[in-house]
Amino acid sequence: MQLQEINGAKVGPVHRSDKSCAEIIVHIAHEMRKMFVSNVKKAESKISITIDESTVHGRAYMIMYVRCDMTGKGDVDNVFLDLKELAQGTDAESIYNSLREAICDAGFDDKFLINNLISIATDGASVLTGKRSGVITRLKQDFPKMQSIHCLCHRLELAVHDSLKLVAGCNHFEIFVSKLYTLYNQSAKNVRLLKEAAEELNVQLLKIGQIFTIRWVSMSSSFRTVKAVWNDYPALTSHFKVASEDPSRNDTEEEIPWAP
Repeated sequence: MQLQEINGAKVGPVHRSDKSCAEIIVHIAHEMRKMFVSNVKKAESKISITIDESTVHGRAYMIMYVRCDMTGKGDVDNVFLDLKELAQGTDAESIYNSLREAICDAGFDDKFLINNLISIATDGASVLTGKRSGVITRLKQDFPKMQSIHCLCHRLELAVHDSLKLVAGCNHFEIFVSKLYTLYNQSAKNVRLLKEAAEELNVQLLKIGQIFTIRWVSMSSSFRTVKAVWNDYPALTSHFKVASEDPSRNDTEEEIPWAP
């Protein structure tokens, strides 16, 4: 807003409000989604839905993507459609109702979906794939042409995860990285000392994150974390060595997980 005023625009006090900013973003997102759905319906594109559910800070959410050809030229894209809070929990009934509500709010009517919804991809959880009352079973009653797919990325991650269980070195490294994350995530002092060590060695630090378990982001998170540890190794070694010889560190401070 200050830049706009310097350029001569009279913006007034309204657009300085975070509430107004949020309303503008919601409006733009709504119009973009409406345009996207209109283009898909106009092109008579076949669509596939991808859903996943997760719990954050005690609240359950469902994320929904649509895979389709928006242009009619054969270019298939994955497009984010909606993020719905599952206020009633993560049972099949709540997920089914939230999914149907999200589809309806987006502008996809049942007449279009009966002919054009060809598949739904999930993580294979029983609440979704149950034969009697699962979400997919109920959706197939509404849209008979729809097929169910267990997400290939998720199946690959399951296979990789099961394989890594048999390799002791990988398990030890994962535990070590988890301790590294805790060490620097919970202590501002350790972060400062690591930055000082990096500056002395002229090392550009990368943030050490968490290695997630069975999630769609687990592979990318693992790669980023391993890359960060590899990049930060000189600074980590220097910090560990100094900390292990520092008599001022007391028992209440975070322990160094490894020292050279």
